Amino acid sequence: IADYAFDLITSVSKLDISVDVYSNCNNPRKAEGINIYNIKHKNIEDSHDYDLIVHHIGNNAEFHDYMIDSVKRHGGVIHLHDAVLLHMMTALALKKGGLFQLLYSIEKWYGKLPAVLYGRLMQLDNMTLNDDIVSFIPLFEEAVQYADACIVHSEFVKKRIQSVFPDINI
Repeated sequence: IADYAFDLITSVSKLDISVDVYSNCNNPRKAEGINIYNIKHKNIEDSHDYDLIVHHIGNNAEFHDYMIDSVKRHGGVIHLHDAVLLHMMTALALKKGGLFQLLYSIEKWYGKLPAVLYGRLMQLDNMTLNDDIVSFIPLFEEAVQYADACIVHSEFVKKRIQSVFPDINI
């Protein structure tokens, strides 16, 4: 995702617009005409108002978990690189001590049975996040519900998102 995002922002920066990038990467690759800020030192709230915020969201909590709170606060466009965000949402819940909130979110979007099953599997520590259950509860909804628009890489994901959010621009 990082290489793709870098190529995209360097292309966009050639237009007559200003581009600021917020990342949690300690050593980001520099690009001419692009301001790069580390989110540990500067929040989007610390800056001026933006015309548009684009969140590049993948499923790796180490690189993307902070974006969930950002999209909740600011909306904008989500460039969804992975439709299955369950891995990241699980890691984020464990980091924040909010497993109950994670299970509530699963129940909200998929029903009680998937939430109970996922909670039980986590209790047993008897699953990997590569198990088939993740494709049934991708949990992209937790990010997309706050977005103004969404960019995806496949017709399958587009249809899946539209089945939940029929009015979102994709």
